This record gives sequence, C-alpha cells and structure tokens, in this order.
Amino acid sequence: MKNAVTNTFTTPRRRFKIYRCPLLCMDLSNRVILLTGASGFFGSALAPELARAGAMLALHFHSNEQQASSIQRQIISEGGSARIYQADLSKVVEAEALADRVLADFNHLDVIIHAAGNFRKTPFGQIREDDWDEAFAAHVKGFFFLAQKAAPALRASKGKILIFADIAAYRPYLSYLPYSAAKAALLLLNKGLARALAPEVTVNAIAPGIIERPDQKELQDEKLRQRIPLQRFGTAEEITRAVLFLLRDTDYATGSVLTIDGGRLISTTNENL
Repeated sequence: MKNAVTNTFTTPRRRFKIYRCPLLCMDLSNRVILLTGASGFFGSALAPELARAGAMLALHFHSNEQQASSIQRQIISEGGSARIYQADLSKVVEAEALADRVLADFNHLDVIIHAAGNFRKTPFGQIREDDWDEAFAAHVKGFFFLAQKAAPALRASKGKILIFADIAAYRPYLSYLPYSAAKAALLLLNKGLARALAPEVTVNAIAPGIIERPDQKELQDEKLRQRIPLQRFGTAEEITRAVLFLLRDTDYATGSVLTIDGGRLISTTNENL
C-alpha cells in the first residue's frame, strides 16, 4: 500500500504487519460534509460528533429549522463550523440548488451523508399513491440528483458518500412498505453510484436495525427485543461510531453495506411491523 506506515507484531506461529494509512484514509479536519436530514434523529446525533472530529458542516433540513438551528448553535459554541440550508429534496431543482449553495459557500465538498427521509406508517390496504410517491421522493429521487450534481466536486476532493439505509431493505416492514421499498432502492443506488464514481469517490451505506428513539416507541416492545439475537436495541452512539469508521478508517470499501442490527437479519423469527 503506497504511503502506508507499518507496525509489526508476532504470535507464536506467525508474523503480521499492520498497515496504517495517514495519507490515504480521510482526516475529517477541515473537510466539508453535507449532512442531509440534519434535524432528524440520526442527523442530530451525528452532526456534533462530526464537528468534534474537525469537519465543517453544511446542515440540511426540510421543515424543522428550529432543531437545525439548535444543532448549529451547539456546534459553534464548541468551536466548530456549521451552516444550515433549507431544501425540499423531493424537488429536483431544490436538491440540485442545495449542492450549488454549499459549493458557493465552502468552495469545495468532501462528503455527502444522506440521512434525510421519513418514516410514516402505511398499513397494506391503506397505502395511497401519495404515500408511495412521497417515500421515493424523500429518500431516493432528491438524493440521486443531489449526488449527481455534486459529483464533480466529490471527484476533485476524492470524497465519500454515505447513505443511511435500513434493514427493512432486506426484510420489509409490512406496515411500512413504501418506506421499505425506498430503502431497498437506496441500496441499489449505493452500488450504482459506487461504480459510477469510482475510483475517485467511495460510496457506502449503513443499514441500522431498531434503534432506541423516542418517536418509535411502538417498535420497541419487549417481545421484539427478545427476538433480536443480542436481545437489545441499538443506540444512536453506535450508529455514529459506524459512520466515523466508514469516513475515517477505511478507503477500500465501496458499494458495501454495514449492517448494525443486533443480528436481527440472521434471526429466523418472523415479525410483522
């Protein structure tokens, strides 16, 4: 590996070299990160940690300006850098304009983290056309055109894209079928964009399972907890650590999905959410 630093250690039988890549792996100091859905649950937990790692943040929100502004104030009070941007990512013109605005303000772009979207219960038999269109517009369409618009800047910076998917892309939630289908589409985009933007840009996804959060209490019952092999729900902190790993600690992963679900996907238990 070019520019690698090596340390050597031995075991009774073998000798190993550990490769460290200070010039290849991404140092987040002064990197510009566009975080979509920054006012949402994952975005709110992630943004301060990215700022503490030294990143300069472009915080996107759709409608919750109060929460986005609160996160921005927290980051600035800790000595970090953050700006907020409103955009409706279901509209292509606004998604593309978001990329232009961030580039105009920061002059470059290193990372897009796509955490925007919605999680609306839509029981089968009651799903409307609007439910379907809204799920795909919020999760998939706007993100694609945002990434396409930002691609030249990401190539120039040898940047990264990180997509928030969901294990529902593999095991659909029956009461959230449009959401599940949209997340599955994001996994296809994860692979497609990884191929389209290689070798300059890496593209990866995270697929969380059920994470402890106040707005999804109906999903966090004890029976469901017992069906998870690790018999607990995940935390926002665990998801944040996974994001930092993909950003800082590896440059050889692309088109991959990091599943963080306590083993739920390997469980044989059938549940209907």
